[in-house]
Amino acid sequence: MVREIFNMTTPKAYCGNCGAEIPLFDNTKKDIGKQCVRLFEQGKEQGKQEERERILKIIGHNLIEDLADLEHRQWIEWSKVIAGADEKISEDRLDKWASLWIPYKKLSEEQKEKDRVWARKVLDILRLKIYKELK
Repeated sequence: MVREIFNMTTPKAYCGNCGAEIPLFDNTKKDIGKQCVRLFEQGKEQGKQEERERILKIIGHNLIEDLADLEHRQWIEWSKVIAGADEKISEDRLDKWASLWIPYKKLSEEQKEKDRVWARKVLDILRLKIYKELK
């Protein structure tokens, strides 16, 4: 399991499974197995963290705009249902809503930001789920 290379100054041991150098304490072999497991676990945890970060970057890239666009389309559908129902909505509000029944890309930055707020909430949920899954 462990192969050793001794030189005149410092003994070294290498894991027989992964080839990683295992630091020897007190020039003894008694902790080699524990050290290898610890180093393996540290590497595994670092790999998980790197994978989480990589996935979160992918998810965050342009996804906010896609989700904001979806949120806006959802709002349009909802507001048209409410506008067509027997709800008591003022003419001013109906006019304002009708002026926003346009594609997301044509909205002002101020209006887009209102949809982005909800998109970020969805993204936060996705990030939390991925973080927990890769934990």
